Amino acid sequence: MLTQARLWELLDYNPETGIMTWQYARRGVKSGAQAGGKNVAGYVVIRVDGESLYSHRLIWLYMTGAWPLKEIDHINGIRDDNRWVNLREATRTQQLHNTAKRSDNKSGYKGVHLHKEGVWRTRLKIGGKIIELGLYDAPEKASEAYKKASVKYLDGYARLT
Repeated sequence: MLTQARLWELLDYNPETGIMTWQYARRGVKSGAQAGGKNVAGYVVIRVDGESLYSHRLIWLYMTGAWPLKEIDHINGIRDDNRWVNLREATRTQQLHNTAKRSDNKSGYKGVHLHKEGVWRTRLKIGGKIIELGLYDAPEKASEAYKKASVKYLDGYARLT
């Protein structure tokens, strides 16, 4: 199992840029070269000691000394933005709620949709259960309910835009 000490031997990390670089030259790679590359999903993957690993998980080990116990969430939703301020541990539910509003959203607010003419509905789905947050006469009011519920049920992990 890769340790923080071994990771420090191999790679350097800049928390302000989110970029990991190689400490020393190796076959086909210069010392100081950026480590890894993006996979098809947009995450940076780095091959370390023969194993391909997500850089955001390596960064967690690099910075904390321990492998993450939960998933690592990119707060702003940009999968290759591995700046330390953009990474946090999150449960699967928190991770799933940290998404942008849907492209077909007509209300303009995440988690809010038109229920029927003049009535706006908001709700959260947590652990397979739907929590109804109510019906409102304005999308802004429904959005406020969604934001409050996000703090209550998800510790504020839902991206609200």
